[in-house]
Amino acid sequence: MLQRQHYFCFIFCVLLAFSYGQENGNCTDNLTNRLNSLQTSIPLSCNDIVENYIQKIAKENKKETQKVLEDFLPHKPFFKEAVLKAGLPQEFCYLPLMLQKIQQENKGAFYTAGVWNLPLLIAVKYGLTVNDKIDERHDIKKSTTVAISYLLDIQKKDKNFWNIVIAYSNSLSALEATKIRTNNNDSIWNLYENGHLPNKNCIPYFIAYLYVANLRIRAVEG
Repeated sequence: MLQRQHYFCFIFCVLLAFSYGQENGNCTDNLTNRLNSLQTSIPLSCNDIVENYIQKIAKENKKETQKVLEDFLPHKPFFKEAVLKAGLPQEFCYLPLMLQKIQQENKGAFYTAGVWNLPLLIAVKYGLTVNDKIDERHDIKKSTTVAISYLLDIQKKDKNFWNIVIAYSNSLSALEATKIRTNNNDSIWNLYENGHLPNKNCIPYFIAYLYVANLRIRAVEG
């Protein structure tokens, strides 16, 4: 079993190494091709911001990323089933990867917890028990149910995929304030550059983790 894990780790590292090729404008040829080859229902931008974030998690923090993926992948089928059953794009099943990184960088500043990085007020509003003795945000099944409900409620107000990601990661009020600042130009990179979002890195982190997770899945599946 240990040898098998080392083999998958080796293949994963090889795939990451080949993710970087000759420069082509703001993104390498290989990285552009790999992003385009992913079976996603949403377009994935490839620019210097995305490339820097991919390099950050795939090379600079490689061991940490491998551990995060090992924890995430066993739960991915459950997350994907829940997301699809709710009628949401399947890419939302990768949200926990990005959210965990956001949570780590914020170090609890926004009072969030669990794999879905649920804020305290949202968790309680949607029926989770959070007190000195128990925090159901750490319950995979219950927190997933709440996260899906929260995503669906955001979708009722804004159906744009990236706006939902931004609202979930920053709050609906932050998204609305950002739209005002950018004159309702809600292209993701305009929001990223000019929206003053507290967690604007949710955009490149989401693309980066979706990318490396798919590389890992390809390595495991051969």
